[in-house]
Amino acid sequence: MTFRLSRRVLIACLVTGPSLVLGSPTRAQTPAGEVRAEVRRLIEAVNRRDAAAAAALYLDRPSTATLGDGRIARGPADVRRVFDEIARAGPVRIEIVDSITVVPLGADAALAYFAYRWSLEAQPPAQGAMTAVLARSAAGWRIVHDHTSTLRDPTGVLPAA
Repeated sequence: MTFRLSRRVLIACLVTGPSLVLGSPTRAQTPAGEVRAEVRRLIEAVNRRDAAAAAALYLDRPSTATLGDGRIARGPADVRRVFDEIARAGPVRIEIVDSITVVPLGADAALAYFAYRWSLEAQPPAQGAMTAVLARSAAGWRIVHDHTSTLRDPTGVLPAA
């Protein structure tokens, strides 16, 4: 039995090359996978209250914007101020409650959207949705524009998903 197992491993190594023994190299992600990863990095940065890391995921251009609940922030400095305000507001928790859908907009642009739950210290929980337009840049995928909409219920009871 041991001989057969070893023989199978040897044959597999000859067929697949040394990657089986050394560990498979990470397969290159698809553009959709890369976009999803960037969106998750944004959520993780906000949850850590790391305003600098969150703002760094946005394209460094005057036309970059974040819109949410009636507020528009334009340009990198305003985007950073939005994340500074969120970080100062206290412990925050954003949870993606649905998969991140990615719609390609050509080779170097994509639209991502998802539903989320949001809780912030001293406020009732909320749920909402976010859309983000991302562009591929020298630094990787970066957010060019995002829009969030939040449903708040003053009783703290969230509407059914």
